[in-house]
Amino acid sequence: AAIADHLKVVETHCAESGESPTEAFGDPTTYAESVTPEQTGSERIREVGMMLPPAVVGLLAGLLLALTYIGGELAQLMLSLPAATVRLIALLVGAAFVVILNETILSVALPTLMADLEITAATAQWLTTGFMLTMAVVIPTTGFIIERLTTRQVFITAFVFFLGGTLVAALAPVFLVLLGGRVLQAAGTALIMPLLMTTVMNVVPPSMRGSFVGMMSVVISLAPAFGPTVSGFILNY
Repeated sequence: AAIADHLKVVETHCAESGESPTEAFGDPTTYAESVTPEQTGSERIREVGMMLPPAVVGLLAGLLLALTYIGGELAQLMLSLPAATVRLIALLVGAAFVVILNETILSVALPTLMADLEITAATAQWLTTGFMLTMAVVIPTTGFIIERLTTRQVFITAFVFFLGGTLVAALAPVFLVLLGGRVLQAAGTALIMPLLMTTVMNVVPPSMRGSFVGMMSVVISLAPAFGPTVSGFILNY
């Protein structure tokens, strides 16, 4: 219909001006081929899907099905627990997702930080190495801390460290201040992970612990995969 409408316009113009279609608009075949109806959303999605390798399409479909299944199973497990326990676990899982996301979110930004702070790659890599070393030092001490403080106190302490480190890193004028912020973030991250597992062991019935630990492990393992994507989005926009 769109092509027919345009051809009528061509005929009317040629009749009034006395020019041939080729003189007025160029090659009619080329002109008609350029007039195509607008693609719908489903057609665009289908076109993009055809451009992807079959292995990638299969992987994405499998990931979507897995997430759907995990979401359904997790919802059933949550319905069998008291509301207060569900809120506590959801809060800890969400917090763990954020702090683990922070582990990999910086990797894409290292070249930008090297240019802004005028540092070498060997110096910039301490932002990731220092983070991991701090976690390796703090995690063994979490058992001692959890035994002497309540869950609320440990959680607040962990997020004070994490948010404080984030603020320091955001305002850092030089590399050493940025590294200090990353160390604070790592200390908070190291407290959250053992706290999550310990809390699940304490509030979830023994018959459901395996299912909860497995589901949480899958949810939390997605965080490192999203880190570089989120970092690239922030750097671009």
